Amino acid sequence: MKRLVLIILLLVFFLIGFHLVLTSLNTSDEISYQGKNINIKIQDIEGDNYRGKVMYIRSKAPDRIKIALSAGGLGTTETTSSMSKRTGAIAAVNGGGFYNNPVAGKPLNFPVYVTIHAGKLIHYDRPIYPMTAVGIDQSGSLVYSKKGPQDLLKRGVQEAVSFTPALIINGRPAPYSREEEIAPRTAIGQTKTGEYIFVVIDGRNPNWSEGVNIRQLTDIMISLGAYNAFNLDGGGSSAMVFRGRVINNPSDFTGERAVATCWVIYD
Repeated sequence: MKRLVLIILLLVFFLIGFHLVLTSLNTSDEISYQGKNINIKIQDIEGDNYRGKVMYIRSKAPDRIKIALSAGGLGTTETTSSMSKRTGAIAAVNGGGFYNNPVAGKPLNFPVYVTIHAGKLIHYDRPIYPMTAVGIDQSGSLVYSKKGPQDLLKRGVQEAVSFTPALIINGRPAPYSREEEIAPRTAIGQTKTGEYIFVVIDGRNPNWSEGVNIRQLTDIMISLGAYNAFNLDGGGSSAMVFRGRVINNPSDFTGERAVATCWVIYD
């Protein structure tokens, strides 16, 4: 019995040490990519209680950022890095929310609210609480709606996922009354001049990053120049990928979490 306990303790210490090694490997300096249609710059960001990554994207074409669905279709999940590799993307960030815990009347692992891909409605689910759908239209503008999928489709939205809340609308912080915990976060934004901003904040690791709440995430997006910005799925789902490699530190002890959708960036 004592030998079994010792083996378990050694295994736990090994896993913790391995996680810290991964943490140290992921603290890379600035990453730059200059392609035919897009320019990408990825930098480290940090504050008093958090660390993370910010990805800036300048696109010469409006269709360089899309969503990817799990290879198995609706109701299945796949890691962001796997979807990125499978679709040949340069970079990727986790996408909208999905039911990864049992909820009465909701199919497990299905995306929440509105999911649009290639200008077509992929899935619509009446949410259990107010959701915001965020998407990219034919001109490459970041738009949002709480009125359902038809509103987005009429406005020419080509790609969209959903979560909550909105962070910044037309340069002003969006009102939000719910008190949110400190947690890993992912956000999408766009500057007034059209540059896209993806932010992934690590969390739930006191030795590395605790995370941020919604107010802090809003402040971060404002400081980065976002004119419009929206919260995406967070927690263990938060992941940023470049060239098929996860470059942040996902909070799940087992590593990168499988998700229902992600944003993929192509050249």
